[in-house]
Amino acid sequence: MELTIEQVREAYYAELLNVPFHEHLGIALDREAPPGKPRVTIPSKPEIVTADGHHSVAAVYTLGEAAAAIEMCDEMAPKALDFGMGAIFFTVGATFEPRGPARGTIGAITRLVSGIDEEVHGGPGAKKANVDVAAEVVTEDGVVVGEQRFSFYVRFMEWDRMREMFRPASEVGRLVGP
Repeated sequence: MELTIEQVREAYYAELLNVPFHEHLGIALDREAPPGKPRVTIPSKPEIVTADGHHSVAAVYTLGEAAAAIEMCDEMAPKALDFGMGAIFFTVGATFEPRGPARGTIGAITRLVSGIDEEVHGGPGAKKANVDVAAEVVTEDGVVVGEQRFSFYVRFMEWDRMREMFRPASEVGRLVGP
């Protein structure tokens, strides 16, 4: 069965949004957000903010991480389908700088620092890349409350081989492919 890019993305988004901690935080994805605007948000709910209305630093970090993972899926999925392969990615490095109190609904804006197109290398049976994604977590009025950079190792390979090698990961949604 050949999947469309939309099917691959929707399956990945559903997996990511169904992580229990993400559900607890109320992470939401705006599939129609214009470039440069938050696509992933966390609302201000009484059960997740402090008595004075601040989100925790952990919530700010988690939002940036989820947004970076979605950016990776959006970048990787078309390439994997073009190669006729599956893809998996692992976070191999991260930096995080909290910038101030996070109040109200917060959102994450991501951008590719180094892209998959210039990084993919390897033979016909397996390809790999190192990719960096930057994330800014902002308040509703655009104040930056956290800055992050994530480094990912990406591996493209035949889907059946990947499923056998990475079975535990395939059950938490980090595999992209048919």
